[in-house]
Amino acid sequence: MAITDQLLQIANAARVVPLGTAAPSLGVPISFGLTPAFPVSLDTVLAGDFSALWFTKDVRFADALAAPAGTNLSTYLTDASRVIGGQPVVDPGLSANLPLPGGLGGVLSLPKLTNTVTNPPTPPANDLAAGIPGVLCGLTGAVPIPIQVPVSVEVTWTVTKSGGPATPGTDFVAPQGLTGPTLDLVFLATSAAELKDGFSPLVRFEIRAQVTVKALGQTAGPVTTPSIPLDVPALLGIPTVLALFKHSNYAHEEGEKLGAVLLAVPNNALLKSVNDLAPVLGTLRETITRLQSFKAEATSSFDFAAFLLGLGTLIDALNSQPKFQFVVGNQNHLDNVVFAESSWRLFPPRLNGQEKANNMTSSVILIGVKGSSVKLWGDPGFHIDGDGTDDFSLKLSVGVGMWASISNFNGPHEVSEMVVVPPLAAGTGVTLDPSRYEGNLDNAISSVEFL
Repeated sequence: MAITDQLLQIANAARVVPLGTAAPSLGVPISFGLTPAFPVSLDTVLAGDFSALWFTKDVRFADALAAPAGTNLSTYLTDASRVIGGQPVVDPGLSANLPLPGGLGGVLSLPKLTNTVTNPPTPPANDLAAGIPGVLCGLTGAVPIPIQVPVSVEVTWTVTKSGGPATPGTDFVAPQGLTGPTLDLVFLATSAAELKDGFSPLVRFEIRAQVTVKALGQTAGPVTTPSIPLDVPALLGIPTVLALFKHSNYAHEEGEKLGAVLLAVPNNALLKSVNDLAPVLGTLRETITRLQSFKAEATSSFDFAAFLLGLGTLIDALNSQPKFQFVVGNQNHLDNVVFAESSWRLFPPRLNGQEKANNMTSSVILIGVKGSSVKLWGDPGFHIDGDGTDDFSLKLSVGVGMWASISNFNGPHEVSEMVVVPPLAAGTGVTLDPSRYEGNLDNAISSVEFL
């Protein structure tokens, strides 16, 4: 098989394969290679040119015997008594031009003989071959020569997304570049969606390679391999979670009073139990941390650093609370919610105690995608009854930081007096109705509404 055919056969056989069995995760490197392994050399046959040129001369010896044993042949062949001359050449019609073999080229001009030489003179000892007939020969051609030649392979990788181009630095990073026998990819997420019923984070990516094979100055390719599909969870799922803390600054105790937290998620939340929610929050923090290390926030639609701060604040505060309760959907009257006598990490939780969540909120944390909002009401039933007691509502919305918190309800009477993190200037939304509430907002929340 010709060398070019062998090279093309190698390139056409290449297929992309994942190196490992782990499912793709955001911020986690995943590797790809090619199979079968490329040969380092090829056996082939080349045509070897050869050219040979030789001549012979006929001479006359004084006798028919072989040289005596021990005789120096060089001395013997230059001894005029042993070699007595060349064979006579008598050809009056000898051509003046003798064609030469191709290796010598052209013709050999000879003197034209005008007289017949009947008794050629005996050559002198230093020219014993003078006048001796001979043969001029040349031979040219080609012979097959088996050789082993080194093979080099060049590979360029292509990543596409949902049938279109995927953008390096936005959709993925390739730490080792897009050339070479293997490919390392880290998939990124630059947008987020609410983790609710119907949420689908998967985006279809396809991986291809262009293979070029070279040997002995010949090139085959580039040949594009078939693609392999890869479904990547490239959309960050952010649960909407409201945490109402009994004490200010999310404290686990104040004096001898133990802290407590009420966790609430909307009705359409995908995670409807604390056992589902807890590992997701931890995994989400790990994912954001990994993505931040690859500078994914440079092209994202939200603030990685701000969200990581908020998520960490929430998880740490939840872990410290000795009591908790978890509810799904709007809560018409928090007097119906009783705290369990255990932390949110304990499974199964202990039985409920006697302490209720109504009028027990001194600080709050909300996480969710940009625009997620809740309204906290002073009166039960999501309305202001006008009786002058707890007649207020407070709306809390998250911005690009995807979290919002008010660390102390004790003291503020209007939004400007509240400690809001991230600050209002960073996109956090806080609205108090009435705009100035002269009563005490601390321990005054009776119902919770997701907007």
